[in-house]
Amino acid sequence: MPRREERVKTAMTTMATDIDSLPQDLLVELCVSIVSSSPTSREDIMRLRALCRRFREASKGRKVGQCMPVRRERVFRWLDADGYFAFLRSCAECDNLEASLILGLDEVYNQKRKSLGQHHLYKAMKGGHRVAEYTLGIILFQDLQTQQLGVKILNKLAAMDLPGAPSAHESLISGDVIIATCRSEAASYL
Repeated sequence: MPRREERVKTAMTTMATDIDSLPQDLLVELCVSIVSSSPTSREDIMRLRALCRRFREASKGRKVGQCMPVRRERVFRWLDADGYFAFLRSCAECDNLEASLILGLDEVYNQKRKSLGQHHLYKAMKGGHRVAEYTLGIILFQDLQTQQLGVKILNKLAAMDLPGAPSAHESLISGDVIIATCRSEAASYL
């Protein structure tokens, strides 16, 4: 009968062989599924990276960073601010719209780097993030040189239709609802 250490070693070799046989895109999808459903997605990804080389590679995939629910990680900001913002930057590089929004807000309001903040907000807005569009519109509206562009962005946002608002009157009301919703959500980020 083999010793316990030998059985463990055999089991680990078998597991590594099984993981090595899986296609990389399947491992990436598994990582995406984990980050999308886990309340501790950043910690879970770190655990996956520690498992083996294949999971470490898969967890660094663009799609994983794009799907990372960064808003759930706000507590991390108070524990390790530098680590939190490095995490956000890596997610923003993967086109994570929430990460770009949070970085934009931080750059504009906390770091006083308005241009860099506007860049992040613009990136999120171009990806379809309505709160980023609202925030960028408000920031641009406050400066006389960019006020017209701010008005244009806010008008475009207000003109978006909510599902089920077919008439012109209902569209005006839906524009007010969109703006109010974006204002409320933007405040929750700050």
